[in-house]
Amino acid sequence: MAVYLIDYENVHYAGWEGIEHLTKEDEVILFYSENASTIPMDLHIKVATSGARLRYIHVEKTGKNYLDFQLSALSGYLVAESGQEEFVVVSKDTGFNAIVDFWNQQDFLDKKIHFARREQIALTSSKKAVAKKAGSKQTVKQTTKKAEPKQTVKQTTKKAETKATAKKTDTKQAAKTKAEKTKVEKEEPKTNTSKDNNTKQKLAEKIKAEVKKPAVKKTLSAQEKSEIREAVSGLKLAPSDYTKIYRIFRESEDKQVYNTALVKGFKNQDKGNEIYKATRKLMK
Repeated sequence: MAVYLIDYENVHYAGWEGIEHLTKEDEVILFYSENASTIPMDLHIKVATSGARLRYIHVEKTGKNYLDFQLSALSGYLVAESGQEEFVVVSKDTGFNAIVDFWNQQDFLDKKIHFARREQIALTSSKKAVAKKAGSKQTVKQTTKKAEPKQTVKQTTKKAETKATAKKTDTKQAAKTKAEKTKVEKEEPKTNTSKDNNTKQKLAEKIKAEVKKPAVKKTLSAQEKSEIREAVSGLKLAPSDYTKIYRIFRESEDKQVYNTALVKGFKNQDKGNEIYKATRKLMK
């Protein structure tokens, strides 16, 4: 036995599904408003054949959640006064889950109250259908698995031969790679030796060329300095310029190097060229 609180404004006549199976120990309380006040003839027939006690509550005002609060208030009254322990809120509105959760956690009048919410009076068979469907899929899967043909001895042998051939090919390839690597390693020292020989030869040629270079004068004689001073006397040079000319003259290997060194040393091309023209005859 149970009490069914129907939010007719939410579920309409679909929520009555299963009322014909109720007994006189069950009670159905219908909350309706002007927005939902008509009942189809086939539903009247189901209600007439039902043994459940019926009560109709008309919600006159239709503000937001107006019906919901009235249904919630009545549920509390019925828990205390009806003596029933099973209650079902028939609505699609998940907001009623708050009532369900609250009453299922309470213990009043030394009895355990059980609340539920569903979209119609009758228990839906959707879970059973899902389970049946899942069972059918499992059966088909198992049947398909059993129906898979076993590999023949010929196929198994061919598979083993293919695997052995692949392994043999991999072994040959590995041996070939190893041989090529060894060959490269043997050739590398020869290449390095040839490179070393070329380096040594270039170094020897460089040393030989250095030996052929004329020796740079280490010092200038008093006679040479006198000749340089006389040659540049008309250029109006500073005393420090003479010292610089002596050094450049002494360190230069030939006239070309001497000219370049003068221009660079005096940081003036015209001045360097003038000194060079005046003293180049002294460069032997």
